[in-house]
Amino acid sequence: MTSCDATSSYLGGCRSALSVLVITVVFGAISDLEARSPSDEGGESDTLVREAVSLSYEGGKRRVWLELAPEARRLHVRRRDTRIESTVLSGERSLEHHTLRVQTAPTSTSSRQRVLWAEVAPTHNTKGPGASTFHVAWHLSPISDGTWRWERVAQTQYSKLDGGQRLALRHSGTSQGARLIREDVTRGNTWCRGDEQPPWALESYHPPSGRFEVDYRREYYLDRAHSLRARWPDTPLEGPFTRSVYRWNHLEDDSNQSDVEARVLGDRRASTDWSISPHQLGRTYATARVTTVVPAVGVRIVPGGASSPETFEQRSPPESLLMTFSDGTSFHIDWPDELTYERLVEKRGVVVSFPQPIRTDCMSLVPLGDEERGTMAALSEITPVTPLDAPTREQTATRLVERMRSTNDRGTRRRLARLGSGLEEALEGALEGVLDSSNDEAPLQPFLPLVEQLSDTRANPWRVRLLQSLERQAPAYRKMHRTLARDGDSAAEPLLEWLETLSIDDPRYADVLETLGAIGAREALVPQIRALGRGSRMLRRTRIRAIVSVGRPLLGALFETLHESQHAEHCRDALVAIHAIGRQLQGTLPHSPPDAGALREVLQTAEKRRLLLHGLRAAKWFELQEAGGVIETGLLSSDDPLVRRAAISALRYASAEGVHSHLIAALRDPSPDVRLEAIDILGRRADRREETLDALIDYLRRATWPRGERRALDILADIDNECTEQYFNEVFAAASDHPERTLRAAEALIRVKRSSAPGALGEIVSGRDLDIELRERAITLLGFDTTRMGEQYLLDIVEGAHTRRRRRGATDEHRLRDRAMLALGRRQSEEARDLIWSMLRTGERAATRRHALRALTRYRDRKVFGKLRAWRSEAPSELRSLLEREIRGMREHVSSSSSDAPADVDSSRTSP
Repeated sequence: MTSCDATSSYLGGCRSALSVLVITVVFGAISDLEARSPSDEGGESDTLVREAVSLSYEGGKRRVWLELAPEARRLHVRRRDTRIESTVLSGERSLEHHTLRVQTAPTSTSSRQRVLWAEVAPTHNTKGPGASTFHVAWHLSPISDGTWRWERVAQTQYSKLDGGQRLALRHSGTSQGARLIREDVTRGNTWCRGDEQPPWALESYHPPSGRFEVDYRREYYLDRAHSLRARWPDTPLEGPFTRSVYRWNHLEDDSNQSDVEARVLGDRRASTDWSISPHQLGRTYATARVTTVVPAVGVRIVPGGASSPETFEQRSPPESLLMTFSDGTSFHIDWPDELTYERLVEKRGVVVSFPQPIRTDCMSLVPLGDEERGTMAALSEITPVTPLDAPTREQTATRLVERMRSTNDRGTRRRLARLGSGLEEALEGALEGVLDSSNDEAPLQPFLPLVEQLSDTRANPWRVRLLQSLERQAPAYRKMHRTLARDGDSAAEPLLEWLETLSIDDPRYADVLETLGAIGAREALVPQIRALGRGSRMLRRTRIRAIVSVGRPLLGALFETLHESQHAEHCRDALVAIHAIGRQLQGTLPHSPPDAGALREVLQTAEKRRLLLHGLRAAKWFELQEAGGVIETGLLSSDDPLVRRAAISALRYASAEGVHSHLIAALRDPSPDVRLEAIDILGRRADRREETLDALIDYLRRATWPRGERRALDILADIDNECTEQYFNEVFAAASDHPERTLRAAEALIRVKRSSAPGALGEIVSGRDLDIELRERAITLLGFDTTRMGEQYLLDIVEGAHTRRRRRGATDEHRLRDRAMLALGRRQSEEARDLIWSMLRTGERAATRRHALRALTRYRDRKVFGKLRAWRSEAPSELRSLLEREIRGMREHVSSSSSDAPADVDSSRTSP
């Protein structure tokens, strides 16, 4: 296959096809191991695995033992009774199912130094691929006959699951001795090579330096590489223009890995991607991940340190370049003649054409040079060229758009689109050309991934054009609206232009309005204020929500439109919007409306109740002055209870002198809704006065409606003074005559964390003629009480019910006892803990044991948690599932305190 014609203008033609020969090199194993069972040297624990090694020297041999202690995870080296070395093997709980194997060999025929290698490997009895294999190596140097210096030089481990490093003794092929090799068994992308080729680099131990050094077998690739020569381009390079074709992973230099550093060419007209400056060129390489969506047909290279003439002199180009790909292809690239800094700046680099297109997922590069010389060298840039790259941005964008146009696979389109990042204006021109040459009504949809590569300012007009061609039911339609709403003001203008072309009856009109509201585009929504009241009900609601999303900046325009309103629906929608903005910004609005006269006019002239109610709701968020007089003199005395209630609500922020008298008078209104609204407003206003308290207490003494009574009690409970204290004492003193009022008063005090009256609650619990639910509520409230009296009441209930024989009414007593245990658990009563634990273990009823368990879990105590966990094995079968759930829920709270009563005790009325 050849596709170089597409880039001939860039690279200058093709070359002949490439043939690659693959040769496999096999290392030979070396060993003069002498190992046998140590039966003649017992005395060690049977748990040890032992292997013997004979070390030869002039005049005889010495035997040492390698011992594996599985439980201790240690490998010992012993000579008779002397321990020479001990190595910890971490990573496994036990090495019981591991074997020990050792090898030893001289480093060369002329050296008396030796390398000792040991392997601790899992047997077939070891479960799973995660079991580790350990390798340890020592360097042995003779000191005198029979005496050796031991130096541990390496220790590695690996597994089939996680990979790692391993050691091996192998024949190098260059000496008669053995090499200690260290290699990485984890498959990765550190070096790009074919699957059947040998590893790119091995680390071998060099005894003279006492360190591992990288042994790059570059000759293997050079012998099979196809020779290419870089050439000067005919015109100065302006590309490649496609991006995201590749991404550098790392640069390796003498086993040190670092990020690839970006630089620029001297005239700063070409971005660069890679720069290296090694002392020894043969020990450096870099690897990049490459997209496979398009093939590579060549590369652009800027050799040398090209940031300045001085840098170019200090960091000269390497002598040549070795390049390999994942399919096994290798290229050896030479530079053109007269490679100077001036020529590089003039041409902006050199280009190389491949003999055939290469579709690869990675690419590795090695700068080659004279290692003995050790000169500084650099590559400033190397970039793959694809068939999409052309001499200009416009031509490249056109090729990319045409390629996407001919592709039906969505995944391929997304990958192609990433190549176009950075083309911006050129991409827009190419897309315009596609639209102009197509008769299709929706030609842009396949190019949506390409549009997403543009900046928001450029992309949003295209997104709106795409929206115009999509059906409302299409998944991309809603997704595109969300994208436009996220982008903000840059999307407002194209959306507004589209809105002006839509009919008000078109469902998409409401969709665009909703998106403009999500953006909060003020200028785009001002015209919509004049359109209030028009369209379907759904459209009107959408328009109001959009206006409200802008909020305070549109308040003035909304009040102005009240003067201009020609029909009630327009006025109604404006008032609804004002009310919604007020609710959204309550407490932060100006004291007076922007146009109080307009609001007063609405309240005085409204002919329909619905419009009047909307006006009152809008007025409630302001400190009324002119409009307040209208409310006080006319609307508070209306025959319509809905109007009276709305008028009371509108006095929430009013500051006139007579407001309090109107609110207090409303406490005697015939309508319970009006009375409740008056109570609520009195509770919300900050200027509470003595007459307010007197009026509320007077209301409570004659109240018969529980909802109003509860709200008034909440207000009183929040005011801690002698008047309220006296009233609550009166209520608790009559607990037996008015139990429900007593319970509501206790709940109100608990909600504001004031102490209730345990005596009154205990009196309700003891009232056997009272409804059982009232007595249960009283017990629950005692769980929020903090006095000793309240705790004693609960203890008496639990202990008395536990010893009482079954008789008539025992069911009610059981319910009270169960509720009392939960209340004691909420209080975290130390005195009751053992009693509840006893009820859990010995209770006669299953329901009693369940309540005891729930009561214990409320303690959130570490000791209780431990006891419950230990009791799981003894728990009855009917409790085990509940016990497991409670333990899981308790685990998160054992360290936290739950002594504070919750702010809301309304939930205590329901049985747990």
